[in-house]
Parts: sequence; structure tokens; C-alpha cells
Amino acid sequence: MNRSKLYSWTIFFAVLLLVAWPKTIIAAEYDIIADGKLTSHGAIVGRSTRAGDGKDDKAFILNGLYKFVYAGAGFRSSDARIHARLSINKLGSTGAGILVNGHWFTFDIAPGNKIGVAGPAFGKNAKPFAEAEGRIKPGVPFDVEILIKDGLMTYSINGEKVGESKDFPTAMETVPSADVGSVHKLGVITALRSWRADLKIYEFKVETDGEIVPLPEMQTIYQSGSATTHTYRIPALLESKQGTLLAFASKLPMGGWARQADWGPCHPDVTLDDHPDGITANWAKEKLLEAELQEPFFLGAGIFQPHLPNYAPREYFDRFPIEEIKLPEGFREDDLDDVPAAHAKMAHNSWLKRIRATDQWKPAILAYLACTAMVDDLIGQVVEALEKSDYADNTIIVLWSDHGFQLGEKGRWAKYSLWERATRVNLMWVVPHVTTPGTTSSKPVNLLDIYPTLASLTGCEPPEGQLEGNDLTALMKNQEAD
Repeated sequence: MNRSKLYSWTIFFAVLLLVAWPKTIIAAEYDIIADGKLTSHGAIVGRSTRAGDGKDDKAFILNGLYKFVYAGAGFRSSDARIHARLSINKLGSTGAGILVNGHWFTFDIAPGNKIGVAGPAFGKNAKPFAEAEGRIKPGVPFDVEILIKDGLMTYSINGEKVGESKDFPTAMETVPSADVGSVHKLGVITALRSWRADLKIYEFKVETDGEIVPLPEMQTIYQSGSATTHTYRIPALLESKQGTLLAFASKLPMGGWARQADWGPCHPDVTLDDHPDGITANWAKEKLLEAELQEPFFLGAGIFQPHLPNYAPREYFDRFPIEEIKLPEGFREDDLDDVPAAHAKMAHNSWLKRIRATDQWKPAILAYLACTAMVDDLIGQVVEALEKSDYADNTIIVLWSDHGFQLGEKGRWAKYSLWERATRVNLMWVVPHVTTPGTTSSKPVNLLDIYPTLASLTGCEPPEGQLEGNDLTALMKNQEAD
């Protein structure tokens, strides 16, 4: 065996997101805000107020005091005319602007209060287009017009073109709700944004030949690192190559009470390939089967599920009939009566109590099983791709998770305990010419052991005196070794 040719491939999974407009391309007009009122086509995300100021009661006031707030929608066509009639109470880096496909069209870029845009199509820094002074005055209504036609974007203030961009990107792929249709790509996602400014909105509309996807329907699964920028957990407003919007069987939350404590199936139209974990697995498979990887290499695929929230395609929920779900064996109401008082304060949490009070114990267990089954399928797909690849004979596979999960044992839900269910994790190795299929060891090991073991197997020299873990190679060869 040539150790210098060995390299590692790992899977992580955690138990546990203008000039005058031509009148030729637009077929339908959707009012998001009209006469100062939010229509059914839009929604507010974040903190906002709706009030007249005693002088102008036809303005919708979008005021984000501590965080950005948004009002907007998505559209199936990549051609659109976006119009807003606005006023702001001041200039000076207030955070007021229009978001279009992950790009922020702003009215007061500092320094100098420039009209400009920021986003991946314009590089790392914001691009100034024109002076705000003389075009925008505090408290005076002005018109913003953005036209996107065949990839050409033009940006106008009060009918004067102030900037343009070729090859303007389209929005991310999405799986919409039941009343929108099948899987498709959104061409335009747009919203108004405000922070530290009273942004008065008199009119906000989009003209397009594509169907609208209202912002309230854009319930989102978050995929770490998928979006081009961070905007307070609103990836529905971002351009992304990997981020995917998912529709669900019912309004969120479904079984639980918040995003971090929820479970249930995706809409029937959602397939495994649509799920963020499915996207990750497909990426890993593509790398193994189609990319020319330079040896040695490290390929990591991070699977989110079965971390909360437990969302998976409906087919995985259908595998586990609710009437066959069993509660944790040996559960006792008085199980913690004999533990010290100091521990009892930590041992009891409100999650299981709330789950039981809403009759969600079995549905929550079902969702955990469904998500685990989905992960099992995805890991199998990636391993199968490896076996079909050119790298099968000299690739190390490591599968691990970061913590366990309690489903009611000891009166606990999730982690945050020192009980065995929460502290034990998966740690599986496949090392060509070293491990034997089907063998296990009962010896205690640690996730700190992964690094020194990989260093040993690949012939790397680890930093001297800096590692606390142990080399597990001897234990792979002899499961009873000390």
C-alpha cells in the first residue's frame, strides 16, 4: 500500500438558510404596496410600523430600528420593471434601498451620499452611480425605477438613468407552495429594505410576464455558506447558487412552536434533490464522478439533518406510520426524583413538557426518524458514487456527528445533558487495506482522535506536542487493543 497516495474523504452530519420605460415586455402588474397599504402580494419581515404622520396618511412607513426590515415578492420571469415612489427622512448611510436578486440599490451610500448599488455583480465594494444631492431630498417623494430586460439592468431616479449593468444575475432556484406550481427558477426577487430610516412607501409595484411568488410563501431552509451575503436570515432575498427555498405541507411552524423547534414534511412536490442536504450530497457525488481531483485531496460534505428543525420530503415521513411509533422504552415520570437537586435544575427542560402538552411526542419522534432515514439514503448515495469513482481503492471515509439526541429519555429533548443518549456520537471509518467491514470496537474513543488518526494513515507529520487525541490505527486492526 502506498500511503502517500491515501487521502481522506469525510462526511459531517449534525444531529443534534432609468430612462422612460419602454412598454413592450411587461404583461402583468403586481402591486406590493399601493396607496400606502401592503397588499396580499407582499409581506413585512422584521420590525416595522404602519402609521400616518399627520401630514401624509397614504404612506406605508418601513422603519427598522435595530435590524433591516423587508417588504417584497418573487417572480418567475427574469424580465421585470420595478417601480417605487418613496421618501426618506434623512440622507447619510441610513440603510434604505431596494434589494433585487441579492443586490442592494441604495440612495445614500456613504461617504458623500452617493446613489449606487452593492452586490456580487459589482465586485466586493459598493459601486457609486451618481450624486444623491440634487436628486434626492429628505422628506421629498422621489421615483426609483429598475428595468431588467434580457440580462441588462438599468437604474433610474426620477426618470434619469443613473446606472446600468450587463448580465445581471437571476434569482435562486426555488420550490414554491401548492398554489404556485412545480419546481422552477425565480427570475426576480425584490424587496424594499430600511434600517435607521423612516422610509415612506407610497407605491411599490412590479410589472412582469411571469407569475408572482408572494414573500409569505417563501418559507426557507437555510444552508450554511450558500448565500452571497448575510442579511438577517432572509436568504429568500439573496442571489445564491446553492441556497434553496422549500415549500411545506402547511404553514410554519408545523408541529413545533418556532424555527429552532419544529418538524414536519415538505410539500409533496419537494424531492430529495430539492432539499439542501440533497444538494450537498449531489455536489459531493459530482465531485467524485465528474471532477478531476488532484491527489491527495480532502472532500467534506456537511449534512444538516437530523438537526432541528426536522424537515424532510414527505416520502420519508410516509415510511413511519404514526401508529407504529414507540415512545422511549423505560420512560418514567419519576425518573429524576432521586438525582441531586443541583443536577435536577439542569436535567429538566421545558421542551418535552411542551411537546407532550400539544400531543406532539410521537409526531416529533416520527420527524426525527424521517430525517435520519433521509440522511442514511444520502450517505449511501455518496458512498456509492465513491465506489464507482476512480478513487475507491485509496480513499479513507470518516463519518461522525457532533452530539447525540434525546427523544424523551430522562425527561429530556434534544441535547444539553450528560446522559449517554446526548453524549455518544457516530464515529465510523473505512480505510482500504486496514479496516474490516462489519467490525466494531467497544473501546472509548474521542472525536479528537480523528486528526491524529488521519495524519498517521496518510503519512503526514502532525504538529509535535499540540494534539490531545490518539491514533486509532491500532484499534482498527485489533478491536481489543489498548
